[in-house]
Amino acid sequence: MFGNEFDSVKKIQLTLVALFFTAAGCFGWYNRANNQAQWAVADVEAGRQTEARNHVTEGLAYAERALDLNADDPKHTRLFQALEQLHDRL
Repeated sequence: MFGNEFDSVKKIQLTLVALFFTAAGCFGWYNRANNQAQWAVADVEAGRQTEARNHVTEGLAYAERALDLNADDPKHTRLFQALEQLHDRL
């Protein structure tokens, strides 16, 4: 009874994972990087340098993944560069 439902859910999960690791999925990585950048800025403004550095480091990893999947999107490049500049300031 549950075998078919489980198989369907598993197929959906695998499809989502596959999408996430394609060029179309780069936006997921970009969004993650952008969120980390926003958290980092909020932490800098609140005087939490350690937390800001952690967010920037994570954001750089996400932004790099987005660039790997879609290097032609200028907003990915801009976000990566902004995170690098913030990293250098911290």
